[in-house]
Amino acid sequence: MAEMKTKLVGVTFEGRQDNVINLKEGQELHALFEDNNPFDPCAILLHANTDGITLTEPVGYLKKELAKDLRDQNTKGWSYKFFVEQVTGQEKQSKGVNIKILATLQPTQP
Repeated sequence: MAEMKTKLVGVTFEGRQDNVINLKEGQELHALFEDNNPFDPCAILLHANTDGITLTEPVGYLKKELAKDLRDQNTKGWSYKFFVEQVTGQEKQSKGVNIKILATLQPTQP
């Protein structure tokens, strides 16, 4: 298992600040591969799962280069879990999100 840390991008757009302020340290985030994203076909949008079933709270994107790398590695058997490490920013400033990514290589089937 490998671990990496990064900051989400795009957290100030499309009302995501309202979702970011509700995040808790250690909360798991879920990835949505946006193959039809008009700006980046490798985009990965992270969501907070608030009701246990649907992904209703988009919070931000992985950086473009990282998203491409993770998607490439995903095709080679790597899987990922995403967790909130820290919500940053002062009370009157925009909030940011630092995350931790846990990567696991799945065993290959003979």
